[in-house]
Amino acid sequence: MTTEVFEAERPRLVALAARVLADGAEAEDVVQQAWLRWHGTDAQIDNLPAWLTTVTGRLCLDRLRVRRPVLVDDTSTLPEDPVGALDPADEVVLTGEVGAALALVLDRLSPQERVAFVLHDSFAVEFPAIAEVLDTTPAAARKLASRARAKLRPPAVDASMADWEIVDAFMTAARCGEFDRLLALLAPDVVVTADDAAVLAGTPERIVGRSAVADFFDGSAHAALPDEATLYKNPQCGCCDEYARHLEALGVDVTIIDDVELGDIKQQAGVPYGLGSCHTIEMGEYWIEGHVPMEAVQALFEEQPDIDGIGLAGMPIGTPGMPGPQESPYNVYTFTGQEDEPFMTL
Repeated sequence: MTTEVFEAERPRLVALAARVLADGAEAEDVVQQAWLRWHGTDAQIDNLPAWLTTVTGRLCLDRLRVRRPVLVDDTSTLPEDPVGALDPADEVVLTGEVGAALALVLDRLSPQERVAFVLHDSFAVEFPAIAEVLDTTPAAARKLASRARAKLRPPAVDASMADWEIVDAFMTAARCGEFDRLLALLAPDVVVTADDAAVLAGTPERIVGRSAVADFFDGSAHAALPDEATLYKNPQCGCCDEYARHLEALGVDVTIIDDVELGDIKQQAGVPYGLGSCHTIEMGEYWIEGHVPMEAVQALFEEQPDIDGIGLAGMPIGTPGMPGPQESPYNVYTFTGQEDEPFMTL
C-alpha cells in the first residue's frame, strides 16, 4: 500500500462523496475514512478503484441515514423503467439556475435513491457495483435510480416551474444534443457556476453567456461517443448515407464502405436472423444494425453494456435517414451471438 496510489484516486472519491452529500468538508472526512479502512484491511484487493468506490459509497450512505430517518425502499413493488426511459451516464449537476433546482430534488430523495442516482448518473458506476454499495440486487439498484430520476420530473404546479424547465431542458440536451429548448429558456447573459464536486470532476468554475452554456452541454452530450465509425451498405442505398449524416452531426467521423458482401458483415457482427436492416455500422466496440435512433446510440455508449451491439429491424419511417412521421414504436434490441434482447422502445 502506498500513499501515491490512494492520492491518485482521492479527487474522484472526493467528487463522488461531495455530489452525494452536498457538503465538501464532509466529503473530505468520508474519503479520509475510506483511506483508514484501506490501511486497516488485510484483504486482498484486486480492483482498488472499485473497492474504494464501494467503501466511499457505503460511508456516504451511512451519513445520509444519520441525517434523517431511514425511508423504507421497497424495491419489490417498484415499476420497471417507463418505456423509452434512459439511464443517462453523465449528467453534470451545476449550481446556479440548474444546480439549485437539482439540489432541492436530491435533498428529497431517500439515502438509497440518492446514492444509486449519483453513482450511476453522475459517475457511470454500473448497477452491479451500486448493488454492492447498497447491499441489494442490481435490478433493485436500477429501480432505485429510476425512481430517483422520476422525482426529477416537474411537479404538477410549482412556483419554481422555470427552474424545473431548465433542469429538464438541460438533461435533454445532455442526453440527446437537443439544445433549442435550453437556449430559449436561458437568458442571453446567463452565468452558470459549478459546485466543488463538479469542478473536481473537470467542469469549468464559471460559464458565461447562453451560447457558451449550450456549447458546454453539447460537448458533454457527445463526449461518450467514439470519434469514428464504419458504415457498411449496398451501393444503391441512399438512406444509409443520410443515417451517416446524423452520426456526423454528433461529431462522429463516418467511413462508408459499399463494395463488400453485406451478408458477411452482418454474420460477423452477429445480427440475429430476421432482424436485419439496410446497413451495419462498426462503432467503437459495438455494432449498430439499421436506423437506430440517436437517443439509443448515445444510451449504448453511456451505459456500455456487455453486448455485441444494438439494432432496429427493417427501415421504420421517422427514424434517422427515413423521412416521415413515426408510425409505430421503435423497438430497439440488443444482440450477442445472434441472440436478441429488448433494449429500449422509443
